[in-house]
Amino acid sequence: MKKLIQLICMSMVAAGLAFGADVSGKWKGTFLDAPGLPVQTYVLQSEGSKLTGVAGTLAGEIPISDGKLDGDTITFVVIMKMGDEVVNVTHTGRITDGELMLLDVAFGNNKPNRMTLKREK
Repeated sequence: MKKLIQLICMSMVAAGLAFGADVSGKWKGTFLDAPGLPVQTYVLQSEGSKLTGVAGTLAGEIPISDGKLDGDTITFVVIMKMGDEVVNVTHTGRITDGELMLLDVAFGNNKPNRMTLKREK
């Protein structure tokens, strides 16, 4: 019986690691490389390896797409319209010690913007 309980506990831990960290909630932070830009806000919802939510922008909330959660790594895209141009802003990040470190890349191969976000309580 003791072995069965240990096996069940180990299976639950492994399942939790496979689905990744819980990133659900409201996250706020700033760009590290561009001081003075507005605070960035993301409202994220994770269900298994699927990630959904919205990005708060000066133009309002924009849904994220292609959201994925793999362990402590997240990826998603924010599709922004700038005049007649549509820009895909790809985000990749890692959750460490309660912080979400994100890189966003837009406009082709430009240098990524680094952000540190904290979950609002």
